[in-house]
Amino acid sequence: MKVHGLILILLLFQFLCISEVQAAEDSFRWLSVSFRTDVLAMSGGRRMKGDWGWEFGGILASSYSTHTYPCPHSSYTIIAEDDLIGGMGIDVLKFIDLGKNSLFAGAGLYWFQYQIVARSHATGQLYRQSIFNRFKPTYSAGSKFRITDKWELGVGYHSERGINGQVAYNFKR
Repeated sequence: MKVHGLILILLLFQFLCISEVQAAEDSFRWLSVSFRTDVLAMSGGRRMKGDWGWEFGGILASSYSTHTYPCPHSSYTIIAEDDLIGGMGIDVLKFIDLGKNSLFAGAGLYWFQYQIVARSHATGQLYRQSIFNRFKPTYSAGSKFRITDKWELGVGYHSERGINGQVAYNFKR
């Protein structure tokens, strides 16, 4: 399964799932889009009962459109040894309430997939020579502002996804 599809499925699953914690108190869930050079990053998160929450995120990136197999001959040049294809991960968040505002900070772990890209001397076409994976620790911080009992707006920074804007909805029963 491609990374893109898995990210979408996991974001939808976490946003739609219902738990016992949700029925107890506020259960804000949010979606965010991040801004970083040459990277599209999205996340979905949930604030649980109390001051804890989590956020699942995904990154879609690649500077190159390549064939998905290695160059079929030996006459090529490696043009990128560390081209990010995509990644996903989860962060655990701690919230501090300040009335209608709240601050949050988090730490997590992300998995990334990279490719080595080669250009054929014969055709000039690009080929994916190989794929490799890495895990990286992450951190995040931000602020949310409650505009009604049901809605929040937020802004944050994530070490891998960059600056992000957030829209949250409270599924309080």
